[in-house]
Amino acid sequence: MSATDGSSSVFDEPMNSNSLNSSILSFGCDNNTSTHIHKNAEFLTIEPLPPAIQALLKSNQAPLHTHMLQSNLRDAQITLSNLNVFLDSTSKELDPDLTAKRDQLTMMIQSYRNILHPIRRTPPEVLLEVFSYCIPFVDTMHTLKCRKIDSLNTSLAPWTFGQVCKHWRSIVLECPRLWSSLSVNVDWLLSANRSMGWQQAECRAIYLLSNYLRRSKDCPLTIAVHSFRPLSPIIPVIYSHSGRWSNILLSLHAEDFSLLSMIKGHLPRLKNLHLESSGGWGRDCIVPVIDAFEYAPNLSSIQTHQIPGIATKLLLPWGQITHCLYSFLTGVTVRERESINENNIRVLSQAVNLRHASLSFLGYPRTLSITPLTHHTLSALKMTTINSSNIELITQLLDALTLPSLGTLDI
Repeated sequence: MSATDGSSSVFDEPMNSNSLNSSILSFGCDNNTSTHIHKNAEFLTIEPLPPAIQALLKSNQAPLHTHMLQSNLRDAQITLSNLNVFLDSTSKELDPDLTAKRDQLTMMIQSYRNILHPIRRTPPEVLLEVFSYCIPFVDTMHTLKCRKIDSLNTSLAPWTFGQVCKHWRSIVLECPRLWSSLSVNVDWLLSANRSMGWQQAECRAIYLLSNYLRRSKDCPLTIAVHSFRPLSPIIPVIYSHSGRWSNILLSLHAEDFSLLSMIKGHLPRLKNLHLESSGGWGRDCIVPVIDAFEYAPNLSSIQTHQIPGIATKLLLPWGQITHCLYSFLTGVTVRERESINENNIRVLSQAVNLRHASLSFLGYPRTLSITPLTHHTLSALKMTTINSSNIELITQLLDALTLPSLGTLDI
């Protein structure tokens, strides 16, 4: 397969089979002995490849006439084999002219093999299927896996597919599905390009990100973005495409959540939402209400990490949520720890159609009156204590719940 581009005008009309004949004047194609070769070696003439063949080598198109090419390839291979036998058997010093012809034959054989390679006849839909398996899978449910993916690295797929040849580039650029999934680690990206300066590194990242998103055209987007640095100009570029978000992971500094207001009411395709705070919530910080996702008609799954009090601080279309995972590690205030089960009850009472829930427990139980709740749709419940938290927090919640549809309980 050729890795260079060229004009495709030669393929506008069928080529005459005579134009594919390489006009090799071979002395060995009749399979005679090396004695016959010795007598005729000086008359061996190898003509240059015809223009039609050279044009094929500059593209990745499939030839229209393969039988003549295969015949030429066999002739060249037989000629080269017999020439090698002659050169190996002769006791004389190697003739520079014959060795040059051997090299020329070798290059000619490789050219025919390139032209006849099956990759040239592979349908575009098969190529796209192969390409799709080479692109890292962005799973917005798993933060650590996403952080290892660098979708703006132009030495990785899908960027590299368009660097092989003109034909592949046209296929890749016309398939938005290949560009509909990406993960951007802002901190790693800027650190890796620190030598060019923060501002220049950000400009380069914005340029690549804009091209990536433009190539995805109107496809639903799966995006994971990670940033410990507050208010990076890269984040608004992703926000501006919220109308196509389908699966989104936002692992951001607390200050960046304030910018989410710009996407409120512009989330028609959002199905799965994963919010994670990478820092910025102080112990005495008043957590603002996040209302950007209040109007998302297709949102059904919510996952949060290190965002305190989601029942009151995160406005969602709770009535349509079927999957909820609420977790944190440390850093929440004493008051939030004491009221953790109040928050859990509030989440369950608001998400009346919830089927799968995963709840975390941090701290120690408090003598606190919890409103009993009957939840009719919850079928799977996972309950996890963080660090050395008291398991009585779980007991306290279970005592308040009635779950007639529960099929799986994981503690």
